[in-house]
Amino acid sequence: MRFLNTCFIKSKQNTTKIKKLEDLEKQCMILPIVRSSLRRNLDKCLSNLGIKIEPKIEFVTEELIIDAVKRNAGIGYVVESSIKNRTFENY
Repeated sequence: MRFLNTCFIKSKQNTTKIKKLEDLEKQCMILPIVRSSLRRNLDKCLSNLGIKIEPKIEFVTEELIIDAVKRNAGIGYVVESSIKNRTFENY
């Protein structure tokens, strides 16, 4: 079994302060589609904590999630390695 580091990302224009996972319940979320293992694992983890996040948008690929975040459409959830070597001028 392989474990992936994941993270939530937002644009620089998004000035919302997120201090705890519960704060994400009120945000516009951009998540992987519900059939993906990344999303199932996120939903399971949050469910165990009593947190429910309803996505505004769901995408099949991380590239689409990242592009939506760049356009300040909400907060995204991706594998950390997908953003590690990027330039963040537009974030």
